[in-house]
Amino acid sequence: MSWENALAYCEGLNLAGQTDWRIPHIDELKSLVNPTKSTPPNIDTTAFGSAVSTYYWASYSRDKPLAWRVYFGRGFGPQDLTSRFQVRCVL
Repeated sequence: MSWENALAYCEGLNLAGQTDWRIPHIDELKSLVNPTKSTPPNIDTTAFGSAVSTYYWASYSRDKPLAWRVYFGRGFGPQDLTSRFQVRCVL
C-alpha cells in the first residue's frame, strides 16, 4: 500500500484491545533486521513469522515528501510516498 494508506491503516487499527498503533520509526524497524542471518528475510521469523523479503514502510525521512523503507534482506533507504510496500504497525 502507499505510505498514506499505511498511515491510515495503522492509525485505524484496533488489535489486541489497542487502538494507538502507528508506523514505526526507521530505527525501530532497522532494529528487527538480523545481519547475521544469511538468507532473507533477515528477521527473526519465529517472532515475526509473517515477515517476507520485501520493503516495509517506516517513518518520514527528513527529505519530504519521502518516507523510509526497510527491506528485510537488503537494507533501507528513503522512497517516494506513492510507492507500494508492506506495513508493520507498532504501539
